[in-house]
Amino acid sequence: MQKDTNHIPPPLAIERADGFPVEELGRLVKIEGRGQEVSRPPLYLHKWWARRFGSVFRSILLGTLLDSEDDPWEAHYQAHDFAKTVILDPFMGSGTTLFEATRLGAKAIGCDINPVAWWTARTAILPLTTSWGQLEETFREIERKALDLFDPYYRTICPDYGTPTARARHIRWARVLPCEHCGEQTMLFKKHLLGKYQGGNWLHCPDCGFVFWTTQPSQSGIPCPECRTTFDPHKGNTRRGKFVCDSCGQETLIRKAMSHLSDPTGNAEMFAVLYDCPEHGWGLQRPSEIDRESYRLAQEALREMAPDLSIPSAPISSEGRSDPRPTNYGYSFWHEMFTPRQLLVLGWLAMQVRDLPLEVKAPLATLVSQLTNYTNTFCVSRPNRPAAISWIFRMHAFVPPTDFVESNPLAGRRVSGTFQSLFWRGIGRAHEYRQQPAERRVNPDKETQSVAVPIRGERIQPTLVSSWKELVETANSVMLLCQPSDHLPLPDNSVSHVVTDPPFYDNVTYGELSEFNYVWLRQMLGQDFPEFSEPTIHRESELIVSKRIGKDDDFYTRGLASIFSECHRVLTDAGALIFTFHHKTNKAWETLLHALLEAKFQVSIVHPVRSESDRSLHIMNGDTIEHDVVIVCRKQRKPRYTKWDDLVERMRIEAEDLIGRIDPHYRQSSANVSTLVFGQCLKLFSEHYPAIDGAHEVVSVAAAIHAAEQIAEAIVASQPS
Repeated sequence: MQKDTNHIPPPLAIERADGFPVEELGRLVKIEGRGQEVSRPPLYLHKWWARRFGSVFRSILLGTLLDSEDDPWEAHYQAHDFAKTVILDPFMGSGTTLFEATRLGAKAIGCDINPVAWWTARTAILPLTTSWGQLEETFREIERKALDLFDPYYRTICPDYGTPTARARHIRWARVLPCEHCGEQTMLFKKHLLGKYQGGNWLHCPDCGFVFWTTQPSQSGIPCPECRTTFDPHKGNTRRGKFVCDSCGQETLIRKAMSHLSDPTGNAEMFAVLYDCPEHGWGLQRPSEIDRESYRLAQEALREMAPDLSIPSAPISSEGRSDPRPTNYGYSFWHEMFTPRQLLVLGWLAMQVRDLPLEVKAPLATLVSQLTNYTNTFCVSRPNRPAAISWIFRMHAFVPPTDFVESNPLAGRRVSGTFQSLFWRGIGRAHEYRQQPAERRVNPDKETQSVAVPIRGERIQPTLVSSWKELVETANSVMLLCQPSDHLPLPDNSVSHVVTDPPFYDNVTYGELSEFNYVWLRQMLGQDFPEFSEPTIHRESELIVSKRIGKDDDFYTRGLASIFSECHRVLTDAGALIFTFHHKTNKAWETLLHALLEAKFQVSIVHPVRSESDRSLHIMNGDTIEHDVVIVCRKQRKPRYTKWDDLVERMRIEAEDLIGRIDPHYRQSSANVSTLVFGQCLKLFSEHYPAIDGAHEVVSVAAAIHAAEQIAEAIVASQPS
């Protein structure tokens, strides 16, 4: 008997216009993004890119799993038990969907082709398999040994005592490169302002190298107290990827100069030390001979200990890279991104963790891998917090700085990004959160702040299983797969709903970025997990658009359609495919619409949702996207006939309604408007295609996206200034 393609499954709460808390989430996310690690600590134990907010995915899941008439926002702050539900995320990334699903008592299946994503999700979702006491004891023993061995290499002068009784919290280095015209060496500085602090500025004299603090305005004409040279602290000798030679005044391309170096990290000189004295606090000073001697001794120690340390030896592949910067700047191996002193400590820590029992190895391996993100030569100082640093992934790329910060990974519990702080603030807080999960609620008395609301009766203790059979038989279970998502080991019609966050076209090259962590995780986990058996990550199947590596729109469309088709196979007829998406370009939306149609899905409703906080760097940088669209899809039914002109008019009206749901009085960026209009285009076009009559011919996907672009332009032009 032929299947009834017009059978309409019961509606979900999220399929109502008011079934998704757009306004409430908008207020919460606006401030929640300022401290994401506080909101859900387990999800931030290890770096992953382009994360979405856990609160958003909690609301998506509640809108999907609650009865159709329930209020998802009222349910947001309550415990639930959806034990009969199976949620699939075929692009699990850091595991946000699975984390929220298991909190709600559902069974969850996650899949990702990237081993670092698989490990990051595993770390976030699974509780400790040892007691907290045993883990803390192991950590303290490693910390004690590490301080005994390596603290002497970070001893520095306390200027008040004049003796080496202080510890270096971090050391600032400037690259020294040869001029391509005269061959002379030049130290590279973007500026000589080292940071603002307590109404004054820390400065570095470009003439004599003296480091000092002054309350004088940071403008031209600052006299050095040491040599009396007057200088402009904002003016360095680098600009737009070039430096000016101190000797001949000619410009040299930094990338070109670095590409010829045999050791891209070795060509640098320390110019400032941030000391931390137990008696007198911290400050910045010019390096002394003691600082240089400590570094030289660390280099010698590395040469002696290197054969016993766990230091990655994997090369950085120059082939198949979307971002060629590492190799273009002369980096051939991943370990070249670290100073010898950093390699000494990190290699020793990795060696210690590698030989631990698995139950304590797993969390500490995550810690050491996360530590490498703060302990490398791609880190820089923070202009308004000179005692803090910005890690390597402040952008979604490897950007070699002209002057970098060598952090001390053992600088203590109070210093962010150290071995100690990542344990106590990271693993410790994650463990506490698992014992008592909480949600943030906007403070009604001050909407720029939020307060924690404990969710009584909720738990984060899923059981890890390895097969569908085990998943069915085990309550609150989770299955994590590290493989392509187009052939899942799941029966037909077995999954209740698919909730995911697919790769956003060409936005992030996850494989290239995560390989930095993969080589360290492999040192510690390779003997226990086959997912880390290969020397490097295989990126051939990663869904990304990059003409540089031959991955075009067709590659992305085919790959996405294949995974969506697999979702269609495993979904029950009453199930929904729900995902978030945004992008600026027409092509991204065109490929997405093609993939949905090929996989036989149609969009039932689209919701706007804020995806960035009000302090996000992405928002501050201009015409950017601060909202995603939540796209709710159902299995395709028989399309209903419509005229093209009628569809375009509906697209305009419904897109304006969608924008109005955010804030009718707030002028939206053109990129924001485009995202919302394109989302509405997906809904209407997929609902009627191919039964769309446009002058007696079927309207193409490209024509629909072009029409959406014109509507977006008209809406932007009509907005009040």
